[in-house]
Amino acid sequence: MEGPEIARTVLSWVAAELPESPRRAGELARTVLRLSGRIGDDVLSTTTEEWLAYIVSSVVASGWAPTDLAEIVRRRGTDRQLPILSALLRAETDRHPDDQVSPLWNDDLDRIAPPRTPDLLSTSDLENVFELVTVLVPLPPIEHTVTLAGSVDSRERHEDSVSSSKHLNRVRALLAKAESTESAQEAEALSAKAQELISRYALDRLLDRPLDDGDRSRVDVRRIWIDAPYVSAKATLIHQVCVANRCRAVFTEKLEFMTVLGGSADVDAVELMTASLLVQAQTAMLAHGSRSDGWGTSRTRSFRRSFLIAYAGRIGERLRTATDDAVEETGEAKALVPVLKRQAAQIDAACAELFPRLGKTRRSSVSNAEGLLAGRAAADRASLNAHKNVTAGP
Repeated sequence: MEGPEIARTVLSWVAAELPESPRRAGELARTVLRLSGRIGDDVLSTTTEEWLAYIVSSVVASGWAPTDLAEIVRRRGTDRQLPILSALLRAETDRHPDDQVSPLWNDDLDRIAPPRTPDLLSTSDLENVFELVTVLVPLPPIEHTVTLAGSVDSRERHEDSVSSSKHLNRVRALLAKAESTESAQEAEALSAKAQELISRYALDRLLDRPLDDGDRSRVDVRRIWIDAPYVSAKATLIHQVCVANRCRAVFTEKLEFMTVLGGSADVDAVELMTASLLVQAQTAMLAHGSRSDGWGTSRTRSFRRSFLIAYAGRIGERLRTATDDAVEETGEAKALVPVLKRQAAQIDAACAELFPRLGKTRRSSVSNAEGLLAGRAAADRASLNAHKNVTAGP
């Protein structure tokens, strides 16, 4: 048996062993390297690179973008594997001609850890590679939000995005102050000003650039990952923010992320507002401390879950009111009606295309009345509808 054939046989054995015993990655790495004398260092390295390239190519073809993979590795692997993942993804990208690589793919790739090519003859590096493989191989197919190669998806435009405008830094500064201030009134004013900026920008862009029927090129798709605990309750908050900003949201509970579809500026607004409101909700929730009933049984978990669901519901009400006010303040409410209807139809069509088997969403229930009341009260303190009285910048 020749060296390359031996190497492929050994790696096939490793691939079979890892799912059964992922903690044996170090032992398997040492075993493989002991065989390098018989196989040949160069042959072992080349064959391992080909094996890894096949795994990464398969995962990417299944819908996993760079930031998605970095997020799942952060959750199921270790930070040590992130630079290796980045190097493998860049090698996969380099396999395609530059003019066939999506600009959004490159943007996404630039958002993850700097690459470090692993030394496949090093025990520690090979152990990290094997541990990374245990994360990547079992991943299920997911919906494509960023394509790697081929004809660039027409959705992937940036003209309408808040992130490409001068508004972004000001919005971020306002939200950062809202999260850090100890004054509820100041947080209310700052968050409201941020919502005003992003809402007015999105509506003005819609008026300036009317949509064509059937044109989905301005429907953006974004994945928002949700940190445990209380993932489903936090998903409820993201859904409420999406509705207020004219977006659709689909919750993939098993993998703990939301897929958001909408106009670029609206999706940016969802991402920015969600991040800030989750921080504010978390701070308000933790301020209540632990909870227990009259018999001393802990009620903390049910309290906090109910708190977040109630917070999300109340924030949704206030955001929708603020959005309606923003429409009126444009002075073009009637002109916006057909434009918004066309946009909604395009988003619905894009959602149906991406999720053809989408069923009804299960509603989150509340089991703790105290948490319900506290959550609504916290949402009132995070009011976002006072923008008529806000004139100061950050």
